[in-house]
Amino acid sequence: MKKKYRKASRAILVTPEKKVLLMKYESPDGRWCGWITPGGGLAAAETHTQALCRELKEELNLSVKDTGEPVLTLTHEFQYENALVVQHDTFFYITVDEFVINRLHQPDSFESQCITEIRWFSIKELQSCDDLLVPSNIVDYIEK
Repeated sequence: MKKKYRKASRAILVTPEKKVLLMKYESPDGRWCGWITPGGGLAAAETHTQALCRELKEELNLSVKDTGEPVLTLTHEFQYENALVVQHDTFFYITVDEFVINRLHQPDSFESQCITEIRWFSIKELQSCDDLLVPSNIVDYIEK
């Protein structure tokens, strides 16, 4: 199987009340389901900050000018189409006011087929959640 390497930027969006925004991702082939943070892959010549600002605008219509410094990196592998993708995620902690979520901003995108729900979680809800969370220790970053 062919290997593809991909870099991605992700946002841990946290409100002053310590709620975090997560998106439920279900792979089209049914192999994976879990809650992920907003963000996505870097386009050619993009920095992590540029990619994250673009992704937040595309996915949530959220304008962010400064992402700050990364708080976490995570590398994982998953199968996508006929390739094994090795993805290196860089996470940024961004404080935002809670906003109303109107699904994905670009409803015809590939993500709209895989993202089945977007919602705010409290720490208590995350601690009792039986679903897969990425990153799995996200509560540690919210409580800071």
